[in-house]
Amino acid sequence: MIGCKYADCHALEQITIPSSVHHLGKHIFSGCRSLKTLTVPFPACGTPATFSNFGELFGTTPDIEMRKISQDNETGKETNYYLPHSLSVLRILEGCEVIPSKCLMNCFVLKELHLPSSLYMMGEKAVYGCAGLKTVYCQAAEPASIHADTFGGIRFNVCQLHVPQGSTEKYKQDQHWKYFSQIEEYGTTLQAMNRS
Repeated sequence: MIGCKYADCHALEQITIPSSVHHLGKHIFSGCRSLKTLTVPFPACGTPATFSNFGELFGTTPDIEMRKISQDNETGKETNYYLPHSLSVLRILEGCEVIPSKCLMNCFVLKELHLPSSLYMMGEKAVYGCAGLKTVYCQAAEPASIHADTFGGIRFNVCQLHVPQGSTEKYKQDQHWKYFSQIEEYGTTLQAMNRS
C-alpha cells in the first residue's frame, strides 16, 4: 500500500507508482502543486478491483495553487477535489483492465492520457468533461468497450487519438471511438489481446 508518502511534496514534477503496488491511499498526492506527469497502475485510490475516482488521490483541502474539480465520491455524493494546475499527463500502466464510471470525470487539467493494452472497458462518463485533452494514446489494437458518454465533453475535432499500427480501421468502425476525427497510428503492430 502507498499511503501519504508523496503528500506536500511541493516541488515534485513527476511520480511513477509501479504496477506492483496494489493499493493507493486517499490523498497521497495532496499538496503536490508542481506535479506534471503521473504514472499509476490504476487511476484512483483503492485497489485494482475497488478503485473509485481520481480526485480522491489529491484530496479535498482547498488550495489556491490547485484547481478545483467536482467528482462523485464513493458514496455517490458530489465532492470538490484539488488537482495541480500543472498536471497534464496521466499514464495508466499495463494491468489495468477497467476504468469505472466517472473515474476521471471533470479532470480538465489533463492534456494527455495513456491507456494500456490491458484495458478492455471504460464506464459511463469515465473521462467526461476532460475538455483539456489534446492527445489520447491507446496501446490496444482492439478498441476497449466504451459508452456514448465515456468521453463526453471533450473536443473530438481537436483531441488526437493515437492507436497501434494497423488498427485505425477498427477504431474508425467502432460506434463510439469513431467520433475522434483525428486518428493516427504509431509504433509497430501490436497483437490484439486475448480478451476471452
